Amino acid sequence: MTVAMSELASRMKSFEAVSQAATSAKDPEAILGLAGVIWDDKGETTYASFFGRQKLATGSPPLNLETTFSLYSAGKFLTHIAAMQLVQAGLIDLDEPIERHVPEFKDMPLIYLSRSDDAASITLTNSNPRGYTTRPAGRSLTLRHFLTNSTGIMGEDHPLATSWETHAVPGSPERPVWPEDTKPIIKLCWRPLIHEPGDGWNYGHEVHFLQVIIESVSGQSFQSYMKEKVFDVLALDSTTYLPANRQDVLERQLEMVERVDGLLRSAMDAVNGLTCSLNDVGKIMLDLTCSQPRLLDVKTRAMLYRSGLEGQALEGFRAQAGEFAKQLELKDATAVNYSLAGVMLVTEDGQNVPAGTLTWDGMANVAWATNLHLGISTVFATQLLPEYDEHSMRPRLEFFRGAFGAQQHRI
Repeated sequence: MTVAMSELASRMKSFEAVSQAATSAKDPEAILGLAGVIWDDKGETTYASFFGRQKLATGSPPLNLETTFSLYSAGKFLTHIAAMQLVQAGLIDLDEPIERHVPEFKDMPLIYLSRSDDAASITLTNSNPRGYTTRPAGRSLTLRHFLTNSTGIMGEDHPLATSWETHAVPGSPERPVWPEDTKPIIKLCWRPLIHEPGDGWNYGHEVHFLQVIIESVSGQSFQSYMKEKVFDVLALDSTTYLPANRQDVLERQLEMVERVDGLLRSAMDAVNGLTCSLNDVGKIMLDLTCSQPRLLDVKTRAMLYRSGLEGQALEGFRAQAGEFAKQLELKDATAVNYSLAGVMLVTEDGQNVPAGTLTWDGMANVAWATNLHLGISTVFATQLLPEYDEHSMRPRLEFFRGAFGAQQHRI
């Protein structure tokens, strides 16, 4: 679907006014720099606006399409696409036991409270120093569970994590001792399940485990696989997982900043993970909407735009989806589901984006949204900590409202 440029320009006026004000504040500065870009399904950049400057230093250049950004969680979907390439090639099935490819996930234990106490208020006693019990899980983990964050693998911030770290006996079923050559991610992030696979939703280390799965199934290192099967295929010239090793990428990066006592301070030490230029983001987004995608075939790509959760997993996700309800200006979180790649808006409840829109964001207040039916892809990008910083939320809301043609405009 092509939108007349004059109509789009008119719709984006509110975003531009808010963004101009946000990046021109003097004391304290609200946002160092931000960008909003829209692409159609032919690869044309139908809208691009840039505000502020690339560095804290006075006189630094303005942003442009070659400016680079660290995506953080907003880049996880690329790992999901890589995993789906393996499904498409018939090397792994979405619903087969993942232990066939990564044996460390065989016979996962499930951890639960010894009593009916709420986990957040657990108290340990001399007679019950652990506070938990474990048993074998009733079903196997699958690739689908990892793609939809419904594995149940306990994160380090769970109320029982510290007790497990303290009391679990190394070499027992609940805490294996790993051979020397075990993948570092397994050694660092393996923990018991807090619910049966597929019976809940917890946002944790799934994307890191996906890297292990991709390596085990493909026989390549994650970095080499991504370069050969993703970066080179789309000619992503300014994309890397190791920005510190790419001076050309680092020099063009919008400086990562953190708000401290109301003022912006450099936080470049936080730069890591998938980093790419806006032009490269556009190439990736095009592959999610064009008629002849190169990373996935049309049938497999369509699976990314389908709801992926139901039952207890869906309930668990919606209970934690408050920030996305806020971002999409939803009345509540019942309008969203989670697909194999990100949040799906499944009803027309949103004021900013229509049903069928796939979206996700990252810690530095980067957010993207794409709609296959409309043939529209978008990215709102800045490099500002903390996540969901109040100064960045209003420009973000105005951007998506204008990009997808929402009728309500506020200045």
